[in-house]
Amino acid sequence: MFKKAMLNTMYTVGIAGCIVLGYLAFDKRSFVLIFLAIFALVFFVMQKIKLLKAIKNLKKP
Repeated sequence: MFKKAMLNTMYTVGIAGCIVLGYLAFDKRSFVLIFLAIFALVFFVMQKIKLLKAIKNLKKP
């Protein structure tokens, strides 16, 4: 369970990092970085949703 909690924390940090990267790239008009940030953001959100579903389906002892 600790591993899943740490993975959830890393996904949250990744999502925040993608938002910051996208904002900074938007200010500099760097479209390659904007697309990279959007792609990574979608990836992190999908993985976090999958992880949260797996945690929800765990059977409690």
